[in-house]
Formats: sequence, C-alpha cells, structure tokens
Amino acid sequence: MNCKFLQQCRELATIGFPVHKREKTVGVIGIIGFSPEQKEKMLHHSEKWTPFLQHISSLIEHKLLELDAEREKSCHIQEEVPEASAPPVYFAQLIGAETGLRDVIAKAKKVTNSISTVSLEQMLADYERSVLQRYYADSSFAQDKAAIANELKISSSTLYRKLEKYGLE
Repeated sequence: MNCKFLQQCRELATIGFPVHKREKTVGVIGIIGFSPEQKEKMLHHSEKWTPFLQHISSLIEHKLLELDAEREKSCHIQEEVPEASAPPVYFAQLIGAETGLRDVIAKAKKVTNSISTVSLEQMLADYERSVLQRYYADSSFAQDKAAIANELKISSSTLYRKLEKYGLE
C-alpha cells in the first residue's frame, strides 16, 4: 500500500452493510481494502465479513433506538417536574452580614427617603434655567441670543429649545 493519506488512497474493494433506524437507511458500516493483498483477503473471507457487518449494523440500530428512547424519556421527565415555588429573596439576604455595606445602604435609604432629595435631572434643569436667566438679565447680552449661545458653548438651536423649555422666550 503506497498511500500515506486517505486522499491519496484508491479503494480496491469494499464490503458494506446498511445501518437502519425504523426501516430507514441512515448510514453504512463497511470494510475498505486499499491494496491488492487486502482486496484478495476480503474476497476470500467475504462470507465471514458479511455476517459480522450485519451484526454490527444491528447493534448500531439498537443503540440508535435506545438513544431516542432515552431522549424521549428525559423530555417526559422534564415535563413532569412540578414547578416548585421558590421562596422570595430579599436584598438583605444578598448582601450578607457585612456591616460596612449595610451601613452604606442604610445611609443611602435615609437620603433617598428624605424631603431634600432632588433628582439629577431636576438639578440640571434648575441650573440651566438660572444660567439662562442670568445671561438674559445681563445688559451686555440683552437680546443677542447668538452671543449667549456662544458664551454657553451651545448651538443657537439648543439655546432656543432651552429658552422655550424653561419659558424664557
């Protein structure tokens, strides 16, 4: 045999037997000869190889059916698992007993529940309104909206939107 790789080899003899699954052919099991010597041995002993391949084919078919049955059984088992109601999980359980973290959370709760808590959005709106009012009141900028936009480093269209938003127009 002069071939080192399968791509270089030429089949000289083949004995095969189909593999079935529920009366449908799903593959072939076989023996391949690549040399004249292998071909001669295969032809000489073909009466032994055929029953052997038939037996192997039957084993493979049985195993395929067994795997299908297992897969189907596991699907049924999965469907039959009752839904267990999980106990509720509370934030305090997640953070554990670390006192430093609990102190930070307690302080954060105190701040968020206080009357003085203002959203960042509200703080920004208040700041923008006060800046615009200040520029609007300044006599050097008086009615020069382009100069106000330039000073604030925003576009004229952004300035007009903000003036309208805060009722300063």
